[in-house]
Amino acid sequence: MFGDSFARGGVLTASNTVPEVTNTTDVLLAGGSRGLKVAEHNKAIPMNRTYLAYNHFHNAAASSIDVTPLAPVTDNLSIDRWTLGLESRFGEGLWSLEVQMPFTGDLDVVDPGGLAESHSGQIGNLSAILKRLVYYDECTSVVMGLGVEAPTGSDFISRTADVSYLVSNDAVHLHPYLGVLHSPSDCLFFHGFIQVDVATHGNLVTFDDFIASGNIAGRFNDQTLLYADLGGGYWLWRDPCAGCVTGLAVLAEVHYTTTLNDTDTLFATPVGTGGGGHVMNLTSPANRVDVVNLTAAIHAELAQYSSLRVGGVVPLRDPDDRFFDAEVTVQFIQRF
Repeated sequence: MFGDSFARGGVLTASNTVPEVTNTTDVLLAGGSRGLKVAEHNKAIPMNRTYLAYNHFHNAAASSIDVTPLAPVTDNLSIDRWTLGLESRFGEGLWSLEVQMPFTGDLDVVDPGGLAESHSGQIGNLSAILKRLVYYDECTSVVMGLGVEAPTGSDFISRTADVSYLVSNDAVHLHPYLGVLHSPSDCLFFHGFIQVDVATHGNLVTFDDFIASGNIAGRFNDQTLLYADLGGGYWLWRDPCAGCVTGLAVLAEVHYTTTLNDTDTLFATPVGTGGGGHVMNLTSPANRVDVVNLTAAIHAELAQYSSLRVGGVVPLRDPDDRFFDAEVTVQFIQRF
C-alpha cells in the first residue's frame, strides 16, 4: 500500500504582553516525520526487500505570528520526507523484520522582527516492524504484528519574545496491526491494514525565562490513533519476458484515521521575564478528528525484482479533519 500518514504533536500557542505578541505553531517533532504508518509502502506478506520512499506533504503545518497592532502573519509549511527501509524474512519465511528511518528537509520559521521563531530538526524516528504470516493460501494472505517507534528524532524549539519553549521527543509508540492481501484473479487484488498507535508516555515540555532555564511545564501525551486502510489494484499487463518494464498496475486506496481519546492540554505561565506576562498553551485545537484520504497511484514492475511507484493523496474532509492539503509520493523497491 501507499499510505497517507503525517502528523502528531499538537499546537503550541505562546503569548507575551510586553511586547504584545502571540506565536502559534504546529509542533513538528522528529523533523515533522512523526507517525509510523505500518500500511505505508507495505504488503501483507513477509518479504526480502529494501526501499527508498519520498513524500511531499503540501501545506502540512502552519506557524503564525500576531504582533499588535499589525495584522497576523501565517506561514504554511510543506514537508519533504525521505524514508530508507529494509525488510528481511526469517523463520522459514513466516516472519519478517522491517526497519525504517525517515529524514526531512529544514523546518525553520523566523520572524524578521525578532519576536518569534520555531525550529525542528531533520532526523525522524527509527521504527521496527515485526510481521508474522498467520494464514496463507493461493489467493489470500493474513499477517499480524507489532511496530515499535523509537524517539530517535529531533526535538522542537519555539521562542516568543524572551521565553523559549522546548518540546522533547520522548515517547515510544507501539503499533499493533493486522493486514490482509487477497487476489481473486490474476489481474485483480485487494489489500487492507488496521492499526492502533499508542504512546507509552508523554513528551516533556520545558521553558527558559529570565529567572531560570529548564522550567517544567509538564508532559504532553499524544492521542491514541486508529488507522484503517483499504485499497485495490488492477494489473493492466504483465510480461516477465519484457526487457525493462515487466508489469504495470493501477491502484486506488481509502485511508481513515480517527482519535480514540480527547487531546491532552498543557498550560504554563513563566515568571521573571522583565515585566512581560507570558502564557503557554499546548493542545490539539480540533480535539477529536476523523481523517479520510484518497490515494491514486501507478505501480511499475522493472525486470521482475524492482518496482517504481508514483501516487497522489487527496484529503476528503474539511481543514479540521486533515493533516495536509495534498501529498505526492514516489517509492522505489528492490526485492532480493
